[in-house]
Amino acid sequence: MLLNNRPKGDKCLAAKAQLSSVEVEMFRQWIYFGAPLTSNVADEAVLTQYYNGLAVPSIPVPAAPAPGTGFQLKLGKIFLAPGEEFEYYIKREVVLPDTVEVTRMDLKMNSFSHHFIVFKYDPGQENDFPDGLRVVNFSNVFPDQTRYLLAWSNPGDISLPQGTAYTFPQSTFLDLNYHINNYSQDSILGAEMYLNVYYQPKGTAQKEMFSDIVLYPVTGLIIPGTNNEMTFTRADYVSGSNLIYNLWSLKSHTHKYGTDYDVYLRNADGSKGQQVYEGFLDEESGVNLGYYNWSHPPTAYYDPLLPFPAQYGLIQEAKFRNCCTQPLVTFGLTTEDEMMLYYVQYTTDIATGTDEDTKDVNMFDAYPNPFNDATNLRFHLDKSSTVSIEVFDNLGRKVFTQNMGHRPQGLNTLTLDAATANMVNGNYLIRLTAGDKVSSKQIMKVN
Repeated sequence: MLLNNRPKGDKCLAAKAQLSSVEVEMFRQWIYFGAPLTSNVADEAVLTQYYNGLAVPSIPVPAAPAPGTGFQLKLGKIFLAPGEEFEYYIKREVVLPDTVEVTRMDLKMNSFSHHFIVFKYDPGQENDFPDGLRVVNFSNVFPDQTRYLLAWSNPGDISLPQGTAYTFPQSTFLDLNYHINNYSQDSILGAEMYLNVYYQPKGTAQKEMFSDIVLYPVTGLIIPGTNNEMTFTRADYVSGSNLIYNLWSLKSHTHKYGTDYDVYLRNADGSKGQQVYEGFLDEESGVNLGYYNWSHPPTAYYDPLLPFPAQYGLIQEAKFRNCCTQPLVTFGLTTEDEMMLYYVQYTTDIATGTDEDTKDVNMFDAYPNPFNDATNLRFHLDKSSTVSIEVFDNLGRKVFTQNMGHRPQGLNTLTLDAATANMVNGNYLIRLTAGDKVSSKQIMKVN
């Protein structure tokens, strides 16, 4: 699409009863791309084909949030000829009645979309960027002036966990990142998206939600065309941090050479611990497909949130195969290049090692919950201790007890098997004793 003609002066001044759809679109595209004075921004032939019926079907326009509960953002149409692929940023200001807490975002976009990402500018940093669509390139792919919020590879409605929210000041600038690929071989794509953002009054949430993009080093991603599967591994942690990260969601991202993507908790000694992300899962059903769907990778959600020390962190491990289509594949922005990153969202707590409220008592959790056959018990010890667990049914009767032995300082994980613990469907209380500390957690066994 990018872009061969802009409205000529004679068309702008011509006396006509009504502009054609193509002429109106030429003006709209010129404004969309920042109203440049010297460059061309619209291919009139492409627009003519689109408005003459050679068009990929548009998406329905969704209803906007009710006044006082949220707002709607629209991007597009952005026109792509058959086989074209583009990725853009565009800056948008949102003026709100006051500082608010955003709890939900619902995205509608074309099925040909590769991804859509919402970033939020740090205060005052929006002035470093022009208005209008900006083509993504190596210099602006992940701007330092913005913070990642949410990402989609498919349309979807995402609600944050109860009691958590993003903070949006009264005047908030967002950066919208749209990666589009027209897979049609004969029709013009008018790509567009609608984003409904829902909020609540400030001071309602107990925790602020944070988000990060964790990127494998750009210069280290080199995949020769040997048809051999290659594995890339990286540990991501904050050395010396006293924070506990409470993980809510994790989503991977590669291009078409990606064959697997897994993420693990990192142990205190730097080794791989419990696996927390499996790239073979189906995005919607959660069924193991036996392969990695790179174009629509799964998003893992953790309910309850998964706590781990920031100083231990996570380990990402991805696999790629270049089946000889290119002599060498490296980091790049199109699907013919490659990327390796994951999106992560979390809340934080402070674990100082001296405050009794931040030790193992508040770190005892279970995942998944509810569960079918087994659940993982996770807990953080400020010092090595002997650990035991007791299981009580909803009438208060003890149905299982077991000494789990001596456990090291730091994050620990134990698996509780329902059959071993004599658990049928229902609610249970798990009581964990570690040294002189006792912690409890409600769990539910289901089919």
